[in-house]
Amino acid sequence: MNKSILKHETRSMKWILLLSILVSLFLIIMFSIILNEMYGRMFVKGLEGNTSIVQNAFRDISPMILILFTIVSVIQVFIQFRTEKDEEIKRFLESLPISKGEFFKVKLSTGIINITLAFMILTIGIIIVRMNNMFWIKDVYGISIISEPFIKADGVASLLKEIGIIYLIILSFYTFLFMVQYTFTNLVGGIVTGILVWLAPGFILYTSTYILNEFIRISALYDLTNFSRWLIPWLYAFERNTIWIYDGNGMVFANIKIIENLEIKYIISLALIIINIIIGNKFNKDSKVENENMIIPFKVIREIFKIGVTICSGLLVSIILNEIIRIEINNSIYILFILLGGAIGYFISKKITKVGIR
Repeated sequence: MNKSILKHETRSMKWILLLSILVSLFLIIMFSIILNEMYGRMFVKGLEGNTSIVQNAFRDISPMILILFTIVSVIQVFIQFRTEKDEEIKRFLESLPISKGEFFKVKLSTGIINITLAFMILTIGIIIVRMNNMFWIKDVYGISIISEPFIKADGVASLLKEIGIIYLIILSFYTFLFMVQYTFTNLVGGIVTGILVWLAPGFILYTSTYILNEFIRISALYDLTNFSRWLIPWLYAFERNTIWIYDGNGMVFANIKIIENLEIKYIISLALIIINIIIGNKFNKDSKVENENMIIPFKVIREIFKIGVTICSGLLVSIILNEIIRIEINNSIYILFILLGGAIGYFISKKITKVGIR
């Protein structure tokens, strides 16, 4: 690994690393505060058994983890690519006796390491806070009719699994934005487009149910809506199954919620990360300085962009008609509005993709 490139990248990343660490410390403090509040309530309301305390406290901060590190990922991509998007700087970098692949590897590695370090700090901090609160959490276990499921749910292994899936979601999102930057010459445009494309598959499938509502059975629509959740990785950490716990008489007395299909979600997230890196590396190698005036330098991406914007524009009209305006109109007129929305989207996307093309 070229030391000069590494030095350049680490210099530009030091502030985002500091931000990531501060975010981790903030989340650790929030986790500690939540557990302390639970401990304080114990003196007011008494001990309440049959509950997974650590798991519940962590799930109170898990949305914050996802949101804050998503923001960190966006800022990180912005910082990493802000100089490269300058045409003169890019030409200078191209003239250096260093391969594009070397630049790509160093930039990607520093980004992944930054996120990984932040999550390591977060994980260690949460485990330490958990250990410091076990003196009273064990008392809660002691009054439970059946304590084993709650001990397992509050264990370090369970915490690591839940933190792990959030980490992979963030990493897959970051590598996706990272990859998109090699298909757009405009930094902010690439970030915004990347976020929209990240959400687009789920949006397309979910909003399609409004159009198909008149033509297929309800159960099929339900299946389609459920499948759309797989296309939005941000939801992976919040979809949970309920495990019912029975007492000695076969009566339900408590339940524990676990993330459903966790192993599959791990595999999908890892696959996304690998695919993003491979595609990003491919576009990095194929990029040419003479195409820098184009908003979207690659023809295949331009076509995908036009198709995606066209479809999403049409579906957006269906959402507006069904959820905002909520008017009853003839199916033919309804479809006409959707086609009109798609046509407008196609026209706009075509104008965007033509920028810089001579």
